[in-house]
Amino acid sequence: MSSQPKPDVIQRLDDLLAIVLGKRGPEQEINQRTPKRSRLREEDVVIVSTQKVPTGSRAVKQTGINGARFRDILFKFKAIYFLEPIDLLNLARTSKQLRKALMTHAAASTWKRARRNVPQMPSCPPDLSEPIFIPKASCRISKYFPEELKDLLSFMDNTMQPFILIEKREKWRESYKEAEDKERWIAMKREQLSTIDQQTKKFFEWYNNLDRLRNEQLMKDRKQQIIHHITHTMGWNDEYKKIPQGVKKPEDFSRLKKLCQKPITLTALAPLELAIKNYMESLRNTRLAKERKVVLNKSLSETEKSYKSFLLTMHPKAPYPTAQHVLSDPVIQSIVENTPEILPRLDWDSAFQAAIRRWHRAGEEKLENLILGTCGQIHDRPTILDRATTWFRCGLCRAAMRHPRALVHNGVLEFNREDLKCLTKVVQVCGLDPKVATVHELDALKPIVECVTCNNDRVGRAMMVWSRVLDHAKHENWDKVKLELVSDDERALVHERMAETEARQKRDPSYRQLSCRHCLLKGNILDLTKHVKERHGLANPNGQDIIPVLDADHRPDVFWLWPPRAA
Repeated sequence: MSSQPKPDVIQRLDDLLAIVLGKRGPEQEINQRTPKRSRLREEDVVIVSTQKVPTGSRAVKQTGINGARFRDILFKFKAIYFLEPIDLLNLARTSKQLRKALMTHAAASTWKRARRNVPQMPSCPPDLSEPIFIPKASCRISKYFPEELKDLLSFMDNTMQPFILIEKREKWRESYKEAEDKERWIAMKREQLSTIDQQTKKFFEWYNNLDRLRNEQLMKDRKQQIIHHITHTMGWNDEYKKIPQGVKKPEDFSRLKKLCQKPITLTALAPLELAIKNYMESLRNTRLAKERKVVLNKSLSETEKSYKSFLLTMHPKAPYPTAQHVLSDPVIQSIVENTPEILPRLDWDSAFQAAIRRWHRAGEEKLENLILGTCGQIHDRPTILDRATTWFRCGLCRAAMRHPRALVHNGVLEFNREDLKCLTKVVQVCGLDPKVATVHELDALKPIVECVTCNNDRVGRAMMVWSRVLDHAKHENWDKVKLELVSDDERALVHERMAETEARQKRDPSYRQLSCRHCLLKGNILDLTKHVKERHGLANPNGQDIIPVLDADHRPDVFWLWPPRAA
């Protein structure tokens, strides 16, 4: 026997369906009431009158198909999708093979799908199986439910009704005699059959409204067919096929169905066509946007790789924006969106350099505006960010910083008058003019400032670089703080001790102020040296491979020089 059914076998199965169901086939309207077999017209099922359809084991012998295989064929040709539960029940009663295929737990999904073909059909109670529930829900047996409740109540009142089923009455009588707690038995039976009675009322209410529900479903299907037909006649066939699963099709869109409430005339057709056009265009735009996003994501990934390669050509201490900032640059976005297919072959150096310059200038303008908002005016604007007194403070972490770290710091920056006052005093102690002195001039002097006020007999003298003074004392104490420059010998000694302390800190496992230039991994000098050798294959890493983290505080901490000042 071949794995695929023969054409004549399929024709016999179609004929069997026509006889059992009394229908013409799947092409007949789904919600139309099933006509009686006696009303079948000859032209509806021609082969029925010319060929005897086998049933039971005879059908299996002639077709070579058992019940499970028959059910699979029904699914394959989607004929079973049009059956209602009572149709499945009748089909299961035609042969033993079909009964075995349909009257099993494996066919539960088939019964549930059939129930969905009946408008608002009640679900199967947990204490019943689908084959038993279907005739009850069709109101062929459910009429006995109220009588069972009456029988119970009559039995309790000892007034038996002769028309109640004798078998049920005798069964209850024996159960009642054997029960130890009569009252509890009666209460339990009342509760049990009260639930059945409620289900019965729901079944009756549903069955009485079934014709109306079918008509409403038929009108709904007709509206969907109208919308579907107009959509295809307007030329949206290709776009209709591309509607993804889970997205409402035009015939399922509530606004379009409302427009079909009135008869479809030339007056009503115009707004319906316009609404369908707008809806299909929105679906198309959404689809194109998603497809474009997929392409752009791939393009942006390539652009990000190119940007990381470009950063290796920059100076290690030069500030630069993150990849997200560069990819959000309007010029870069325009290049990516307009030429995504040739991105790998583009020379990005000039584009990235221009984007970094724009980012750099925008950041500097923001810092200058902070100074302008605090001081009211700026003298010599081009050099204001290089002055020794121009420091900013983060409102979140309270860290003090200057340009260029302020460009890359992720926080809310502010320019503080008290910081300006403090640094003005420090620059004056160093012997320079605070209005024109720059950071580079102060760093070239390498001054060491001592806070005489903090001299301590237990820890020694407080020595610090000029920029660390900003964080040494609180603002409200500056009028009482006394600062002095140390001698050249002490300055050399303090710088030497600070360098030793810094060297130990860079080897501490918790140190995170250095990074690998190739992958931006942060760590200490020992771990990063090993990382660069093993991961990037460089035998002798140097200052070009391991660089300071720009957004970090690299100023030496306060050094306490011993011995303390004499009292």
